[in-house]
Formats: sequence, C-alpha cells, structure tokens
Amino acid sequence: MKGGYYIGRGLSSVKEDISRICRDAIKAKNQGDANDMNRMITLFIQLATLLEESSISVHDKDVLMT
Repeated sequence: MKGGYYIGRGLSSVKEDISRICRDAIKAKNQGDANDMNRMITLFIQLATLLEESSISVHDKDVLMT
C-alpha cells in the first residue's frame, strides 16, 4: 500500500476490492462458516486501515510540496 498499490490503479480498484471482500463475507455468512466470516471482517478492517494510512501519507506529501 505504501508503495503506491492503489495510487497506480485508481479508485475503481479500491471499490472492486471492497466489493469483493463484501461478497466473500456474505458468501461465508450464507455458508455458516464463522471462521471465514471473521477472516473477511479482519481483512476488510485491514484494508480500511491501509487506505486511511495511505490517505494521510498522500496528504502529508501534498503539504510538504506546497
């Protein structure tokens, strides 16, 4: 993420990843596998955290360049 994974791929890539995680979580819930559901929730939280950190990092770069 800090190496620019989403920066090079754009917002649509972020949306696709979030959609995929949500679909996988719903599928796991429907199959009744609590372990998979917990794993999906953990991955979703990690993604959100990384996106937030990246957003802060990009903002800091912008401030330094002005």
